[in-house]
Amino acid sequence: KTHQSALQVQQKAEALLQANHYDMDMIRDCAENVASHWQQLMLKMEDRLKLVNASVAFYKTSEQ
Repeated sequence: KTHQSALQVQQKAEALLQANHYDMDMIRDCAENVASHWQQLMLKMEDRLKLVNASVAFYKTSEQ
């Protein structure tokens, strides 16, 4: 759902920019901010997944 919401923000921003919204700079900044935060979230998720996988591998080897 979060990814869908981020995509909706991007799509609405693009539509507003194409319609020549009066505050195009603010729309562009907002869209870039959402994209940046989404990218940071994905990087943190990848790091967390690596840690989880490493801990699973550790516990599997420690049980043997």
